[in-house]
Amino acid sequence: MVVAVGLALTWGSLGDTFGRKQVYLWGFIVFSAGLCILAVSQTVPQLIFGRVIQAVGQSMTVTNGFAIAVAVFPLNQRGLVIGLVGGLVGVGLSIGPIFGAFILANFHWRLLFWTRIPLSLIAMGLVAIIIPPDPQLMRTKRTFDYFGAISLFIGLTSLLLIINRFPIEGFSSLRIIILIIICILSTTFFFINERKVKNPVLDLSLFKSKFLSISLLIHFMHFLAYMLLFFLIPFFLISGKGLETSQVGLLVASIQIVRLFVSPMAGILGDYFGSARMSTIGLILTTFGIGMMSQLGPDSNILLILGSLMTTGLGASIFDPSNEHSVLSAIPNEKLASGTALTATARQIGFSISTTIAGTLYASRLRFYEVDLEYHLAVTKSFQEVLYIGLTIMALATIFSLMRGKDKR
Repeated sequence: MVVAVGLALTWGSLGDTFGRKQVYLWGFIVFSAGLCILAVSQTVPQLIFGRVIQAVGQSMTVTNGFAIAVAVFPLNQRGLVIGLVGGLVGVGLSIGPIFGAFILANFHWRLLFWTRIPLSLIAMGLVAIIIPPDPQLMRTKRTFDYFGAISLFIGLTSLLLIINRFPIEGFSSLRIIILIIICILSTTFFFINERKVKNPVLDLSLFKSKFLSISLLIHFMHFLAYMLLFFLIPFFLISGKGLETSQVGLLVASIQIVRLFVSPMAGILGDYFGSARMSTIGLILTTFGIGMMSQLGPDSNILLILGSLMTTGLGASIFDPSNEHSVLSAIPNEKLASGTALTATARQIGFSISTTIAGTLYASRLRFYEVDLEYHLAVTKSFQEVLYIGLTIMALATIFSLMRGKDKR
């Protein structure tokens, strides 16, 4: 995650500068190399190295692949393609864990990586044959902002490491203090550099648009609140409700199944009624779903739990493609890859902060309630209190969404 987030904006900018197809194709090559390293790894450091290489390739494909798909469609059909991509992501997120569990239960874990290498090779062939290079980008010679890319990577990496480590080490730790200093210095240099260079990694003038700035803010807030639920729901369902792990897996998978059907429809409706309006509807539904989840207890009916999860998933399936559409509608076509990288960065930083908040607060409240309550009740109370924070964040995001106005095209 650290590597993927730190490089997302860089690969987006490289795609916009030198051609998205080239970066996209090389992303599959690098990703496949990471898979090969993972499949033959003999030690944990080798596994970590393979995951780093895999993350580099992943960030190259995610930012530029999405931009390529969006650029093919006219403006009044962008919601459709964004929704289709969101639906296919839902398919992958549903099938992946089931397929992985089957392999781990019946075969060696290395097969998790060997089975994906042929898929990457097929994807490489399809990209090379079908996707044409962007002629407009190829006709113009542009320089790349290497200093901006390096300082951004250092700044984001140190930020994510701070978020990850401070609950364990505390702010008095020398390592945390050094990371904070590195983060401040590199981020300061990055913003100074971006104001001076001709083709910056991140065009700061984009943020003059209130619509774009608020759209990115609520993207971050949505995933910050959304992941609070997803981080904690297994704890509640297993330790609070007493369900089997297999039952929990099926319940959580229901959210991705909703995405498969809802995201394409949300994209189409966004083209007709406005993506900003649809993303607000998605936020309202997600807020309602998290509110329902915060009221669940050990005696809650399984159908009520399923309904709460599917309501949350319904809202997220509407919000995600709609708000992505809102961000891209406020960005020029020549910066589409940078735009998708912005939403990916906002999403992943929200994930990282959310995981830290959820883990720290849940553990703290659980220790508090364990003194006087039975364990399953202590788990439930802790789960509910952390979700109240997510509920507040989601409600604020809804208010901000209402304030940003209509789509900017």
